Amino acid sequence: MPQWLLLLAVVVSLLSSIAQAEPPPRLNACGDRLPGNAAVGIFAPPVPSASEAITITVGVSGFSADAATAIQQGNSINVTLVGSNITFEALPPPTVCTTASFGPLPAGTYAVSLFLVVNASPPTTPALVATTMLVVAPASSYVPTTSNAILATLAALLAFGGFLSLRVRAT
Repeated sequence: MPQWLLLLAVVVSLLSSIAQAEPPPRLNACGDRLPGNAAVGIFAPPVPSASEAITITVGVSGFSADAATAIQQGNSINVTLVGSNITFEALPPPTVCTTASFGPLPAGTYAVSLFLVVNASPPTTPALVATTMLVVAPASSYVPTTSNAILATLAALLAFGGFLSLRVRAT
């Protein structure tokens, strides 16, 4: 087998494995038509560390969200979503989401509760719609790494240099 063909196979194999290593894009339900009174709660980052601020994106189907607030009390976080009900339509309306930010929080496990307040005259009392858990990891020191694209470029340059070296020796 010619050396250049073997080298080409190695480069193609490296590049294809790097391309497959990228995670698929994260889907969320904001803007989707959800059945019933389904709630959406998406944390960014999904698993925060004790040194990171946290954003939660929340929404409830059939509810037009105007604002959200998040308040931490001990190991619980209460997120209150304020807005108005969407009147009946033939199809469920798209879920309208909004965000609230909080933290950084100490490492630990937190109970997150989503409350709904309907803008009315007078406003309704907060109603619990959903609960979930949030795990905050201990703060870690940042270790710089090399991205997949840089690794692929370095591998290609190394392979090209080896190819040229072999060609010079063969002549």
